[in-house]
Amino acid sequence: MHEILHILGGQCGNQIGAKFWEVVCAEHGIDPTDRFQGNLDLQLERINVHYKEASCGAELIDFVLDVVRKEAENCDCLQGFQICHSLGRGIGSGMGTLLISKIREECPDRMMLTFSIFLSPKVSDTVVKPYKATLSVHQLVANADECMIVDNEALYDIFFCTLKLTTLSFGDLNHLISATMSGVNAAYGFLGS
Repeated sequence: MHEILHILGGQCGNQIGAKFWEVVCAEHGIDPTDRFQGNLDLQLERINVHYKEASCGAELIDFVLDVVRKEAENCDCLQGFQICHSLGRGIGSGMGTLLISKIREECPDRMMLTFSIFLSPKVSDTVVKPYKATLSVHQLVANADECMIVDNEALYDIFFCTLKLTTLSFGDLNHLISATMSGVNAAYGFLGS
């Protein structure tokens, strides 16, 4: 079995990650109580999708790395790491990119994929967010193999201008991002014949 460790950083990463697992569980026919409710043989074949949860802050980087190491050691065939985080805020950009750097040092031969959310300047509440994002991008260029950059402002434009919706929630945004993440990971969840 091919395995990817999915790591969530900060509030944004955790909220998108929670929605991502809802989408993945629905694709595999798993209900919120972890029971199989699917109706396809293919869903039953790929029932072993699971996750474990751990949370901590940037000052606990050694603890986080220990958790990542333990999970990596439990994998049969680790393909790589997938990180979901925001750029421009605290834990997502600071700890997220530090974690990417540390994982790259320990596992240079494994794939590093990030889903990095750029915050919209229209909803930014501090002046330092662009600087944090710039510093984080430097780390992504140096340590990630693939970066899926999600522009929050472009998402707002898609919802309001293209789809002509009048109301929008973070849940709607997170669902769109998680559906994209699920599509990128489809090859691992449903192996071809």
